[in-house]
Amino acid sequence: MSVNAPNIFLVPLAPLAAPLPAGGLLVIDAGIDWPRALASPDLKALCEHCPSPLYLRIEGLPDTAADHLAGLLGMGIDGIVLGACAGTAHLQHLETVLRVAEAQAGRTDGATPVMVELGGAPEAFLPPRPLASARLSAVIFNEDASFAGGMRALAQLMAAQAGKPFYVLSAGDRIARLASDP
Repeated sequence: MSVNAPNIFLVPLAPLAAPLPAGGLLVIDAGIDWPRALASPDLKALCEHCPSPLYLRIEGLPDTAADHLAGLLGMGIDGIVLGACAGTAHLQHLETVLRVAEAQAGRTDGATPVMVELGGAPEAFLPPRPLASARLSAVIFNEDASFAGGMRALAQLMAAQAGKPFYVLSAGDRIARLASDP
């Protein structure tokens, strides 16, 4: 099966590099401290002027996640990359939080796509479970965060089972799509 997938560029939240890559989807890496992204003047300006789809990479879901996500969606963030995804339950938790955030931001339920980043949490693979979500748009495997070799094949299998594109995040914060389709 061939899946049409965009180029993805990962850039740090601060300082934002200029010029930003063009011709694909832009992922701003906010990491574990992602709620602070609401206060970033760079992110606000980027949301206002970026012609590319703009995703935010987050890690963790604090109790205030819905409020923070609502603010970010209101700023113009198009989608979320769930970094260090711990599997289906983690993805489902994000979906629940996103439903609340979308309602608060005035977006349609299910309008915010999600990519999952696998490799940093062993529970994402053990036992292996399919990633079932209508929001899921792609699976990213983080080679640098990988806790054990051999998990890349499992991540690729999970992407194939979901019928979604599979990307690899490697050294240098570069996300590259594998040549073979899921």
